[in-house]
Amino acid sequence: MSKEVRIVVGIVLGLALAVLAFKLLRPFWPSLGWGLLLALLLDPVQQRLRKRMNRPFWPAFLTTALALVLVVVPISLLLIRLTTEISTAYPAVRAQVESLQKEALQQGSGYQVFLAKATPILAHYGVTFSAVTSFFADKIAGLARGFFADTMKFLFDLFFTLIFIYVFLMHGRGLSAQAARLLPMQEDRKLELFGRLRNFTLATFHGIFFTAFIQGALGFIGYRLFGLPAPLFFGTLTALFSLIPAGGAMLVWGPLVLFLLFTGETLKGILLLVWGAVLVSGADNVLRPLLIAGRTSVNAVFVLVSAVGGAAAFGVIGLFYGPILLFLTQEIVRLISERGADPADPPGTSV
Repeated sequence: MSKEVRIVVGIVLGLALAVLAFKLLRPFWPSLGWGLLLALLLDPVQQRLRKRMNRPFWPAFLTTALALVLVVVPISLLLIRLTTEISTAYPAVRAQVESLQKEALQQGSGYQVFLAKATPILAHYGVTFSAVTSFFADKIAGLARGFFADTMKFLFDLFFTLIFIYVFLMHGRGLSAQAARLLPMQEDRKLELFGRLRNFTLATFHGIFFTAFIQGALGFIGYRLFGLPAPLFFGTLTALFSLIPAGGAMLVWGPLVLFLLFTGETLKGILLLVWGAVLVSGADNVLRPLLIAGRTSVNAVFVLVSAVGGAAAFGVIGLFYGPILLFLTQEIVRLISERGADPADPPGTSV
């Protein structure tokens, strides 16, 4: 067998094994992605423990256990509280909609005038007003049911996320060193690239999650302030939906504004509209670019576009890896262009 044939066979075999490995790991991509991010965040804790312990097993194990406590305990308490809120709020919402509708019709309020004008329009399309209110109530209940429908999948992902956290904590520096050796760059350029990539990853993680937490907290305050049922549940939904680049938190507080308006709480509906538009959704426009672009000198539009593309391609984890992948591409192009513009380097040297 000639050398050329052996090279071709080796390339084909390598590609076939890469495809098989990709399919084998496909169910674990979300866990692997979250494990890598959390290991990067928790690495400073592990490094402090390693200064006090000789064996590398215990720092990685204890740091992984810390991740378990920080993730599982708050989520478990939150799920218990949400379950209680939903079980009591949904019947109350349905009863309130029906009660206010009957009361408004009997009293002849402005709501009745609105209903009298809206009913013929809806009837033209074969829809009743009670069907509209029931639709919104059922949609809210559907969100609640869907929120807990994937509990087993969550536990599966959580289990393997913890495994990947441990693996990356134990062997992450060795794996990154092997990856660095594959890059055709000088050592100082590699250190610069990995340092900037680490800073951008941490800024992206902190920016997205801190912004989501603030939006959820502001939503919770507004929902509680204006008398909506299950404010913790809707505040949690606001935090989760704020991760969606298109629409975001408005997908939660918007229908709640309509709910207040349709149930006769006009003033509260208007105030919630202002609260949601200015404070809840406005926080995303201010905090996220400030925390991400402000700390890494990256254009805010770049962060937004890459987050949308990443979410479309990879789901929620793509909100982080979309900006990271484009940032990595941008940095490699920058280093190559700087190498090409530097006449001091002798020909034939690496970037």
